[in-house]
Amino acid sequence: MKNNQIEIEVESKQVDLTPGEQPAKYEVTVSNNTNDYADIQLQLQASYGKNQPNDYWYRVSPEVSKLIPQGDLTKFSIEIFDTPQPGFVGNLPITVEVFSTATPNQPTRKLIKDLNIKPATSLKPVKIELSPDYLEKILDTQEFNISVYIYNPNQQEIKAKIKLLNLDYSWIKDGTAEYHLKLAPDEKGKQNFSLKLPNNYQIISKIYPFQVEVTHQNIPKASIEGKIKILPQGSVNFVCKPEKIQEITAKPAWKFWRSDPVTYDLIFENNSNVYQDEVGIKIVDLDQQPCTFIVTPETSPLPPKDTKQLNLEVSCPRHWLGQAKRIAPVIEATWSQGENLDLPNEVKQIPLLIKPIIPYWCQAGSVILLLCLFWWLLFKPPTRHNDAVNSVQFNGVGENIISASDDQTIINWRVSGFNIFKFWANPKIRQIGNTGKAVRLIRLRPVDNNFLAAGLENGEIQIWDLLSENKKPKYCFSPGKDDRVLALEFINDSRYLFSGHGSGLVMGWDLQNAPNCSSGNSTVQKLQPLTKQLDFAISSIKSIGKDHKTLAIAGQYNKLILWNWEKNKTNQISYPNPGGKDDYITTLATAESDPDLLATANNQGDITILNVKDCLETNSKICGQVVDKWNTGQNKQPVRSISLTANACYLVSGGDDAKIRLWPLTKGGIRSPLFNNGKEIGNLSNGETIYSLDIKAVQNDIVIGSGSKDHLVQISREKRLPEMGCDRN
Repeated sequence: MKNNQIEIEVESKQVDLTPGEQPAKYEVTVSNNTNDYADIQLQLQASYGKNQPNDYWYRVSPEVSKLIPQGDLTKFSIEIFDTPQPGFVGNLPITVEVFSTATPNQPTRKLIKDLNIKPATSLKPVKIELSPDYLEKILDTQEFNISVYIYNPNQQEIKAKIKLLNLDYSWIKDGTAEYHLKLAPDEKGKQNFSLKLPNNYQIISKIYPFQVEVTHQNIPKASIEGKIKILPQGSVNFVCKPEKIQEITAKPAWKFWRSDPVTYDLIFENNSNVYQDEVGIKIVDLDQQPCTFIVTPETSPLPPKDTKQLNLEVSCPRHWLGQAKRIAPVIEATWSQGENLDLPNEVKQIPLLIKPIIPYWCQAGSVILLLCLFWWLLFKPPTRHNDAVNSVQFNGVGENIISASDDQTIINWRVSGFNIFKFWANPKIRQIGNTGKAVRLIRLRPVDNNFLAAGLENGEIQIWDLLSENKKPKYCFSPGKDDRVLALEFINDSRYLFSGHGSGLVMGWDLQNAPNCSSGNSTVQKLQPLTKQLDFAISSIKSIGKDHKTLAIAGQYNKLILWNWEKNKTNQISYPNPGGKDDYITTLATAESDPDLLATANNQGDITILNVKDCLETNSKICGQVVDKWNTGQNKQPVRSISLTANACYLVSGGDDAKIRLWPLTKGGIRSPLFNNGKEIGNLSNGETIYSLDIKAVQNDIVIGSGSKDHLVQISREKRLPEMGCDRN
């Protein structure tokens, strides 16, 4: 035994190797005769001649031994499962090399001479490569090749059948999609398929997958996939007829107030190889166009080499007066796929001449009449919306009143302009804006009255800046679904705005985090409002108590509860009229001077005044005391709105009976004995339902504003009654 060396012994277990079927096995014993610990690693080498070696043809277990001490030994198992020299049959010498960290530059070698490689009885699949496997081509007549490289890993010759599949045979130059190729053992061959695309735009621009399949009688089938992308080519064209100016005028002339739309033929031509899923038009700057555009059909598919026609119908509103107006709306063709295509004539102007309803010559003869009409309008300007008025509210000093309507507008009115003796005062200050949806109610911000909250039919809440001339709301948010806003209430510091919805949802919105409308409506997840889900539809919300941390919430089933939103605690108020699913407490009112007083009205015609001080001071589940209760009469028709003055001395009511009644109150909220049946304030609604009321004590007068179903906003004045005892300084 030599000193300071690694020695190996090889024992043959199985010397015959049939690749893929029967491995050859050897056991190797390695002795550490060095002066130190050593880890052992084995590696096999074979003489390959001119052929390239097989990368993976044996296994050694373990791959690396643990550290073994001086004089100790370790054993390895070697399994040769494939021929190291592809295609070789016969006896092949193998060298076992042993490496160790103890002798890094002195590997020990041992020659295995008895390895006998026999022919395999089963064949392996061939290996295939494509070059290239992805091509981008335009439709031209230039030839190109798809090269298939095939490798025979077997020990015997094969005759492979190579077939090109899934491509149109007209693309193959000689029409031959199948070849035969002989491959010797370990041989790599090549077969080209020559292709030539027709210069024809009927071949659609898209990706065409293909497959190359190689088969042999005695080996499993092998295949590989590739892709050819046909690139877009050609042009698309857009024509709009007629090109001359069209007139928007009366047709026939004797129906001068009516006008028929003008029509255009929109012609789309596809001179490309791209299939257009949809072609159509869009109106450039649609929001700034005064006309309505209807395209029939809205869009159409357009195959290559095809033409489609759409019809455009344009209707424009005609002014009664003035000269004919020329406009030129711009329309732009839209294509589902336009990349890399020539797009001429894609934008068109359609010149229009809009003639007035009253011919210009007739206008000239009516100047005197128009001046008279203008003078009459100056003396008696209209105080109406175009639809029912749902909500009115005075500003803090009672100089102005703001109204909101189903016609989607919010208007600021000058209260002094409603006085017929001040004919020079136009009551309409300005239209604050158009909300885009019917407005259910409005609330002014208590602090400074500089912001207005509007609750819309679709559940959206808009905040309008009254100091801005912008015709768009400043902030917009909603609970994320169509849930009508039926109640709004600012708390006294104006940070939170609470909304009540038809679904029973009550939400408190932090206005410090309100999003601008230009950024899109916010979601509940973004704003994270305070939320309370109740089991009845909400009709009214009021903030009560000195700390302004409690809301009175009323609605369906004549339910009335208090919710301390800061502590999330509720109390049930003992309302004297329990109701069914069709019974509602329709409205609530509070007074600034007495925050514990709560006035209610329902759709059975009842008005009830409650003191809820015990609800705010105790944790009683049922609380509240009835101060006074009465029915308005008139067959118990619903009361739609009530309002209290800030000093709690006057209450005004109105509803389906179209009557407005003033109810003077004593201190504590009881009706004055002289007005048990109230005081009727005339017929301000022309017999139509009164939807909203507000009341304000201004100097020596009680000013009452109303909005009703007949589209009108009206103001009434009554003298204050200090002799009743409540309204005294």
